[in-house]
Amino acid sequence: MRLFYIFLSLSLIACTATPPKKPVAKKPHPNLKKEMEAPIHTQTFINYSFVEDSLSGKTSQLKFDELTLTYDAEGFQIERLYKNDSLQEQSFWYYDPEHRVIAENYICKTLKDNCTSRKVTNHIYDTLGYEIKRFSYEFLDTLSLFSKYELDYDKHGNLSNVIEYQYQREKWRPFTKETYKYNAKGQEQEKETYYHYMSLWLLKEKENFKYQKDSLIEEKFAYNYKQSNAPRRIRYSYIGEEQQLTYINEKDSITAIESYLYDHRGALSKYTTYDTNGVEQQRQYFLYTPYDKRLEEIVYKGDKEQQRTIYQYDTKGQLTQKVTYVQGKIRYLTQVKYSYHLWKYSL
Repeated sequence: MRLFYIFLSLSLIACTATPPKKPVAKKPHPNLKKEMEAPIHTQTFINYSFVEDSLSGKTSQLKFDELTLTYDAEGFQIERLYKNDSLQEQSFWYYDPEHRVIAENYICKTLKDNCTSRKVTNHIYDTLGYEIKRFSYEFLDTLSLFSKYELDYDKHGNLSNVIEYQYQREKWRPFTKETYKYNAKGQEQEKETYYHYMSLWLLKEKENFKYQKDSLIEEKFAYNYKQSNAPRRIRYSYIGEEQQLTYINEKDSITAIESYLYDHRGALSKYTTYDTNGVEQQRQYFLYTPYDKRLEEIVYKGDKEQQRTIYQYDTKGQLTQKVTYVQGKIRYLTQVKYSYHLWKYSL
């Protein structure tokens, strides 16, 4: 009899299903890689506006901002520099050998009063590549804010919980919490946002997603319990390759309608906005080259063209210029300049 129980116990252990293991996280996480046709080192966007003098009729070209993106030899973004007449923003990204972001450094300077703010973020990953902790340090003159985030995942590798702590009075104190739920197909079905008060987690916001049988999203509900118990909604409908979104407020009134039409390649070809009665307000067409590069954008109001944007590319397929005309007159110009990792060409 004793042997019988031993064999029974062994058989039960052998028949017990092994719990599923969490899959390896997608890498890099987060992904800042740019798929490039050439080994770009820097990409600079210089934006101009054209202002017409009402008295003389002359048009002046004025530069209003500039953006430079810097990439390493593998195509991962390592720096972003934005500047205009009033401020300068600079971001840096640092990676581990797996090309996961382990640190970010953001610096903002206001040029008029020479005020500088800074934010440093560190990311920590587990052995499977999932981000499990994040530390954030923000500095503004004499003020500072230290935050810590703890992230958790379900058995399928989907993000399930994010808890934010803030360092106050020499102690990490819970501040906000986000929870996520998914359906059997791995689609996000619910997101809840809580705030911490008097040792309790109180529900602040909630989002629900409803899907059709073919996995297309049908409706999104957004609750803000500090304002109302009724949700704001986005209703989705589909006709062929066209997707229509209807925005509905807490009082169950339509506030806006828009539609997106996609071509056989899945690229956006037409965008239309409507008033609350469904009357067309404006439509925008998107044209492409045979190589799927954006060629033109044309905006109509009724039968009258309002705006046209034309894109130009170099022999490498890189965007070099974007010009926008408003009612037939040039209004905006973007020039794009590049530098390359020349050593890669010699390999």
